[in-house]
Amino acid sequence: MDQLIALPVSGDAFLLRRANRLILVDGGRSSALLSKELTKYGVNHLDVVICTHADHDHAGGLVDLLDRSKITVGEFWLPGAWAESLPALLETPAIVVDDLIQTLDEGIHGVSL
Repeated sequence: MDQLIALPVSGDAFLLRRANRLILVDGGRSSALLSKELTKYGVNHLDVVICTHADHDHAGGLVDLLDRSKITVGEFWLPGAWAESLPALLETPAIVVDDLIQTLDEGIHGVSL
């Protein structure tokens, strides 16, 4: 059965069940809350996770979802605006991830992303 579920997290997060696939669009503000909600729906694998943009109320919950839960992810789709970061991501992933986390942390503390 196809379903679109608005997850009750602070911010936006939607779970789409379709054709035996699970797709998560955005992750709200908190990965702990997101993980808890996904667990309620029996999610242990997401086929695709889509981050529509880097505002904290959409991307904050995705930052350490994989570290905080046992949920696995097949594909992670980032906004097209991040395409320029892909060469650096492939060459130096740790530096890019550290920069992303710093950017999100700054957004948490009131600095506009």
